[in-house]
Amino acid sequence: MDPYKQTNSYSIEKGCPWYEAQQSYGPPNIDWCEPSHCSVFDEPANTWSNLIFLIAFFYLYKKINDSFIRFYAVTLFFVGLFSALYHASNNAFSQFFDFVGMYLMTSIILAFNTNRTKALGTNIYSQFWFFAFLNMVLFMSFEYMEIPIQWTVALNVFATMFLEIFNGIKEQSFRHYKYFYFGFFFLVLAQSCAMIDLNRIYCNPNNHVLHGHVFWHIFNGISLTFIGLHMFSIRKFLNEKKTS
Repeated sequence: MDPYKQTNSYSIEKGCPWYEAQQSYGPPNIDWCEPSHCSVFDEPANTWSNLIFLIAFFYLYKKINDSFIRFYAVTLFFVGLFSALYHASNNAFSQFFDFVGMYLMTSIILAFNTNRTKALGTNIYSQFWFFAFLNMVLFMSFEYMEIPIQWTVALNVFATMFLEIFNGIKEQSFRHYKYFYFGFFFLVLAQSCAMIDLNRIYCNPNNHVLHGHVFWHIFNGISLTFIGLHMFSIRKFLNEKKTS
């Protein structure tokens, strides 16, 4: 069974908050284990767990005095905000903004890695907006072709991994990849938890505190914090190499 084909079914009961919104915009294309809960937070566990991204934002913004890393930290803030709104309301419109948040985050990472290759010039923020626009085109294209939109994020991850390996070889900078390895480790944990949840390997519908997708949020938040530290480490390395 394709886990992305489990739903497109309406889950919020009449009279509950967000019922009208789901009726108007339709349900999301994916069915996490946590069922709808007749409250302001339709999926309470999947909502509260987005606090990890806000913690990551505050940690990186306060710890690192670097305008680019702080910009990256702000994208993590929007990842958490839009994901929380999506899980609280559980409809296709709020799911779209969930992807907007993820695209902002992946686009700045892609811009960072592309900037290291100098393939698209040197203006990292122009590259960021280019990738953000490209991701929106991908989203609409995948929707039109009825391909699970989750694969757009997977494409971003694959592109990032390719560029990281390419840049590491070109720059001979793998000795500065400590934080990247930690980030990748937690990313794998996060994706494993997501698949356990989606495929109902473990699922307790009566639990509104912890689910596989909750751990997906938590491990991703940790992973993206390490990625921010990794980017700062590489920026320092490249600046020192340039001035030496």
